[in-house]
Amino acid sequence: MSDLGAYIFTQWKNHRWRLGGGIRYDHRNVNGGAFYTATDPNTNFEKLAIAGNLDSFLKFPAFSKNYRGVSLSLGGRFTVNDHIGLKVNVARGYQAPNITVLASNGLDPGAHIIYMGNMASQPEFVLSRI
Repeated sequence: MSDLGAYIFTQWKNHRWRLGGGIRYDHRNVNGGAFYTATDPNTNFEKLAIAGNLDSFLKFPAFSKNYRGVSLSLGGRFTVNDHIGLKVNVARGYQAPNITVLASNGLDPGAHIIYMGNMASQPEFVLSRI
């Protein structure tokens, strides 16, 4: 997995006004090799196995995914007097799926949780206004 991001932020001030804004670009590349497992006869849990063994089966095929997204924020403040200020902000956020979201499938013996990943997961975007 590799992540690359770049951002620009600027701010402007003038007597009673303060405005700021920024933009960010992110790129994530996630790769995974074929993953084979077999049942451990001592614990009955799955364990890593070598492809081609009679008791091994393909848990996940090899994959390569690329995700791109843009986040931004614009905001401002107007100072009415020494005690009152008015603020406004609008932002858009971005989050790419990670390896756990994409390729989990099975019991975590230590936490007693079953994780179910989804290779078709898409990036998440959010818009907030204050």
